[in-house]
Amino acid sequence: MPSGKSPAGLNVNVTVPDDVTRDTMGFARRILGPLAEIGDLFSGKVRLIRYKSAVKTLNRAAEIAKEGGLKPEEIPIKFLIPFIEDCSLEQEDSPLIEQWASLLASASKGFDPLHVAIKDVLKNISSKEAKLLETLGSTIDKDIFTDHVSSHQISEH
Repeated sequence: MPSGKSPAGLNVNVTVPDDVTRDTMGFARRILGPLAEIGDLFSGKVRLIRYKSAVKTLNRAAEIAKEGGLKPEEIPIKFLIPFIEDCSLEQEDSPLIEQWASLLASASKGFDPLHVAIKDVLKNISSKEAKLLETLGSTIDKDIFTDHVSSHQISEH
């Protein structure tokens, strides 16, 4: 058990010597045999896939910013790190890469907490759901998002 209070309120401190950890890992590798190597190989391939998706997203975001004449600004690290983690889970050929890239370009124009909410939506939807949202969004009157529109008018729309 890690150091800290147990359920009974007792303080428990456990120190695991390095040689025990090393011996445990050696034992696991011996009993797993080639499976341990497959696990290492698999994790390397997963990292490469995620890297490619993240790079594709960043490259596309740079293109979008350039096309829009945007001068990118620094994005808060609290947003950027989870963003990269989440966008890298998309397959490299996913149509959602475009959505992720658009979000990053938008955040680089001027970060808003709304970008966090959009990131959370993107990470939890499929490409079919994204297409549906895009279609629905194109049918909404853009004036509905101006500051002088009341919530009553929005619900009527």
